Amino acid sequence: MKTKRTRQEGITLIALVITIIVLLILAGVSIATLTGQNGILTQAQNAKEQTNKEGAREKLSLILTDLQSQKIPKGESLVLGDALAGEIASYDEVTSANFTGSIIEVVIDGYNFEVNEDLGIENGLEKVEPENIKDWEYIVDEETGSAVITCYKGTDTTVVIPNYIDGYWVVGISTKARYDENAVTSSLWGEEICEYVENYDSWGQYAQNTIKEIIISDGIMAIDDNAFIYTRALEKVRIPRSVEYIGYQVFRLGSVNGLKDKDENNLIELN
Repeated sequence: MKTKRTRQEGITLIALVITIIVLLILAGVSIATLTGQNGILTQAQNAKEQTNKEGAREKLSLILTDLQSQKIPKGESLVLGDALAGEIASYDEVTSANFTGSIIEVVIDGYNFEVNEDLGIENGLEKVEPENIKDWEYIVDEETGSAVITCYKGTDTTVVIPNYIDGYWVVGISTKARYDENAVTSSLWGEEICEYVENYDSWGQYAQNTIKEIIISDGIMAIDDNAFIYTRALEKVRIPRSVEYIGYQVFRLGSVNGLKDKDENNLIELN
């Protein structure tokens, strides 16, 4: 009788363990279904965000319609400029409205929009500004009013390249060497955060050994030749779909201590 009872208890314990394992697996699957990248909660949050943004767009559209209706009896029409920006900014829902010379940048309900010369509403870029502007160098094209980043000299291992700096939208990433013949490094990285490395040909180059990830902000359209050359610790580069041009030897390592070039397929992550 003891033998029979012991065997039954053993079977019950095994069944309990199996049941717990199955329940844990099902719980894991359920959690992933709810909270994963394509999970129900994530999709619901994305849908809510899109609805809120469309609501903000509709508010801006109604504001423009209201302003236009005030002009019609006077035989006037809306004209893109500082005056229109001021009128838009006067509405309670609007956080800010600024005329940049070609568009009016509007922030309404926390969302960014642009009013173009045809008074159409476009999705505005979210401004990504540097935490410390002293870490960056840039040049400005006075004709277009846009900037190109030419040097980074900060200490972050994850570098977020801004799309807006000191009042200018950034359209490109280049190198100081392209504009200054006395520049020491040939990449975006400043001399102060690089190390001089002698290679197998008995000539040297400045390499960057600490930066692991580069995040390029949306709106930047071009990455110039050699921009990230000799970034030896680099593991990932996040590139927005706004980038239309990537230059020559952007990820090259080959001439530093005989290292092979970075495999762009493993480095690049498109946003």
